[in-house]
Amino acid sequence: MASGQSWLTTPPDATWPESSDAELNPYVRWRSLLWSWHYALKRGWSDEDYVNLIIKIDEQVSAIDKSGFRITPTGVWENISEDLPTFCFCETLDGTITSFSR
Repeated sequence: MASGQSWLTTPPDATWPESSDAELNPYVRWRSLLWSWHYALKRGWSDEDYVNLIIKIDEQVSAIDKSGFRITPTGVWENISEDLPTFCFCETLDGTITSFSR
């Protein structure tokens, strides 16, 4: 794999959602980046059909884990320590930093 090339490809027609999209389910919000969404549309599904399937799956997951599919809140942690890079990306699930990567 060439430098800077991702192992995870996106469909040729993929588009980023609008920044104003407040949807919290990542499979709904970023569906236009997913191969499964493009495959479904090419097979005759409507966008509404796809979203409804994701909602049904989410309801089933929620019935078991009580939270369903949600975007993990993230942030940038700057100037943590002289021993670390100038910034790190972090997950903030409950207001505390649960993991980070540089």
